Amino acid sequence: QLNGMDDALRNSIWNLLLRFYDSGAWGYISRIAGDGFFKFAVDKIPTGNDTARAWFRNLFFALPWNRVYDLVEFLCLKSPNVRGVSAESMRRSLNLVLERECSGYRFIGDILAPISDELEVVSVEDSLEKAGRLRFIGAAEHIRSSAQLLSQKPVPDYRNSMKEAISAVESVAKQLAGKTSG
Repeated sequence: QLNGMDDALRNSIWNLLLRFYDSGAWGYISRIAGDGFFKFAVDKIPTGNDTARAWFRNLFFALPWNRVYDLVEFLCLKSPNVRGVSAESMRRSLNLVLERECSGYRFIGDILAPISDELEVVSVEDSLEKAGRLRFIGAAEHIRSSAQLLSQKPVPDYRNSMKEAISAVESVAKQLAGKTSG
């Protein structure tokens, strides 16, 4: 599922959000998402847990497929540690749901990007980790930019993503050669 989202996938994501934010967190989550993602006036966002959950549910199920992915990315960045759920734990759990429901997207770091298999996810995550650990800061930034361009929904920017990936390789080569050009 690269260009859409079936009901099973959308329901599975919603069910996971229910597990993440159950027991009183919906007023807080609705305020964060209502203000930062949906851009609503905060005094119009319900704060009671049950009312906020129903309000959020209606918005979630009305979103186009690509905006559901954007919302999930937003929630992982802006609402970690709500009810003891870390951003990393959220991303891991979401990746399991995405894989189980045959989504063409996975989290690579904090970016939800189109992926055709698990080896691609591991490869990009490994590249990011090694670039940072080995102090190839420029290469790490190019890899992140490449993943962001590739993850644009509904239309990925393949051309510029490839340019960023090539720039990552060039950055490492220049740093290893000790030359800023050539």
